[in-house]
Amino acid sequence: MRYLSLCLILLLSILVPSGFCQPLTDYLYMTDHETTIYNQIIWFWGRDILEGDVHSNDYIGMKGIEGQPHFYGGVVSTSQPEFICICGADPYFEYEPQFSVEPLELPENLLPLRDLSIQQGNYYPNNPQDRQQGRLVGSENGWILELWEMGIPYDSTIITLLDTITYNPNNNWLCLFFEGDLELYGDAIQGKNIIGAAGNMRLLDNLMVEGATIDSSGVEDIDNDNMLYIASEGDVVIADTYANGRGNGDSCPEGHERKHIVITSGVFAVGESFTFEHQNDSWDPYRWCDPEGPHAGEMDERGDIYLYGSLVQHRRGFVHRSNCGGTGYSKRYTYDPRWEENPVPLLSFNNPDAGSLLQVENDTIVVDDTQRFAYGDTVRLGPGAHLIFANNGRYEFQGNARIVVQGTEENPAVIIDNSSDSESPIAPFFYQYDTESSNIWSHFILETNGSFTFLDGQLENGSIISQSDSSILNFSNETTIDINDMYLEGHFKINTEGHPSSFHHSLIIGRLIIESPMTIDHATVVHAGANNAFPGILTRDAVSILNTTIFGYYSRPVKCSHQEYHTTISYSSYYRTNSDVMRNVDVGPGVFEANPRFIDFYSDYHLRPDSPLIDAGDPNSALDEDGTRTDIGCYPFLYGDHQLDTEENSEESLPQSFTVHGPWPNPCNNETVVQLQLLEVSPVKIDIYDVLGRKVRSLAQQQLPSGLHTLPVRFEREPAGIYFLSIEVGQHREMAKVVLIH
Repeated sequence: MRYLSLCLILLLSILVPSGFCQPLTDYLYMTDHETTIYNQIIWFWGRDILEGDVHSNDYIGMKGIEGQPHFYGGVVSTSQPEFICICGADPYFEYEPQFSVEPLELPENLLPLRDLSIQQGNYYPNNPQDRQQGRLVGSENGWILELWEMGIPYDSTIITLLDTITYNPNNNWLCLFFEGDLELYGDAIQGKNIIGAAGNMRLLDNLMVEGATIDSSGVEDIDNDNMLYIASEGDVVIADTYANGRGNGDSCPEGHERKHIVITSGVFAVGESFTFEHQNDSWDPYRWCDPEGPHAGEMDERGDIYLYGSLVQHRRGFVHRSNCGGTGYSKRYTYDPRWEENPVPLLSFNNPDAGSLLQVENDTIVVDDTQRFAYGDTVRLGPGAHLIFANNGRYEFQGNARIVVQGTEENPAVIIDNSSDSESPIAPFFYQYDTESSNIWSHFILETNGSFTFLDGQLENGSIISQSDSSILNFSNETTIDINDMYLEGHFKINTEGHPSSFHHSLIIGRLIIESPMTIDHATVVHAGANNAFPGILTRDAVSILNTTIFGYYSRPVKCSHQEYHTTISYSSYYRTNSDVMRNVDVGPGVFEANPRFIDFYSDYHLRPDSPLIDAGDPNSALDEDGTRTDIGCYPFLYGDHQLDTEENSEESLPQSFTVHGPWPNPCNNETVVQLQLLEVSPVKIDIYDVLGRKVRSLAQQQLPSGLHTLPVRFEREPAGIYFLSIEVGQHREMAKVVLIH
């Protein structure tokens, strides 16, 4: 393809923010402020254990009292440049904390929930003349609702409304909203539920979905569709009840009936905080440790908060105080991963830094540090893009961020890993795979130095070259992986984390180790060098090999590392292997040893017209394009392409003075070779052209005798990309394409 020079646009859109609505349930814990309205810092301390992503727009305080706070299973981030640490704070982080992160903007009200509840007929208004408060209990049969007059303590004899609201049976979200204060508890909540209130919410006891179980370390993973989200435009308050540990309940030998509170829900305190009732302040009417009362000098440690879900609050509230020597709860917060697939509807952060686009075409980016993309971000590599990782350069993709690689045949996208370690320069980081937004990597060149992770499992028309003795190709997505029409050069291990995969119509110059279930169909595996101590294909899981040829000095064609893995091979061939014994492999019909008769054993693995691999494939496979039985190997032989007796390839139309093989290797790094078979003494000239048809330079012209000649073609300062070799012998010329990488 030709391009007008004026249309060669160097496009580099550097992370143009578009804003992104990020679900509130993306975080285990998030706050806008970490201080009280009196500017008191609320600390994480030794009893706190959080498992999941943590973020605050404010300074996060760490205190080394009674041990250290521990953060597992996620990243702790803040929009400030540092933590505030006192009392020997040395918190444990499973992952490196992130500082100066763009702030997240919280919703200011719950109007979307009001609208949804009105649509569903579950809206409970208040008016100035008849203000109500409510109690909502999650029972086996539905939500039991009681309403009574505002400002009066609960009394079953003064209820103004008693109703049962059935759970939604069709797995859609049920939304209830109350214009007033609301009390909540229940341990048999079913379906998907959103409960909203304009006033404060008081949690009288455990608030658990059906199927949740508790052990000594908290809530076990919940394997069902029962989910709950509660949101208040005021505070969400853990009530000071005996069930929640009132009166130093943590010292009682009884279990959850007398201490702790278990919450399997998302929690959002729009107006203020998630906090606890009766904090034993001197001004508090309830004061367990009143110097003149029966419990003078006693602590009021009430137990643990076992939160399995997600917590977002405008201003962080106290759940533990130093009053009375210790009052309140320790934290055992764990993220519920089901929120990733079922984010709470209608409620979201405005993340001004997300949804950004990094787009590169016909230009180069060098990455020499760690950069993270998250929640709607997209990195798009188009034709002519060059992404080079150097030093410790790394791209991390969090949430539903994406990398899209879409080059063209004439101008592929290029990714080169020159980083200083063997870790993949592209890495998922609490990644959320989305089948609806997956994309195909196509027309690309990848040069890896040890390990590379693909976020999407669809590859086609690409080249992967290994710079190390062995490279690992990892796939992080959770569906079937398809690898088609690929060129692999090196020794590769493919790991799809147990997900089934297919490997079709691909050429491997080297060897393969397969770590996961895979179907290999129409592959050519070659090793043209000296004896190889490895098999051509080594399997470590259930692998089916079909219509594949293995050529070269391998120890054996195929080996399965364990007998219990079910590896099969059928309608395939091998040649020049040191042994024909395929260990732990079920050898089916149509497997034979024969010279494949490639066009060239070193550079061109198309089949000659007399190849025994033609029409020797599985009779149940789809026919080749010419309507004949399928061939073995990655390149089907199509009649008319290689025969000399057709009209389009007649003797008169073909130059008879020479034959060109190569270039090889292709893609190459600075140097490739072409082989010329001359029938007579001839002048030979080779010119190099770029994709725009411009002559880059000419190689020295020389007179060569008849016979086979291997001619090196060296690139000097040319950038990576597609080039064409013009090979002239006398009055005849042929063109050959070569891909240059660095």
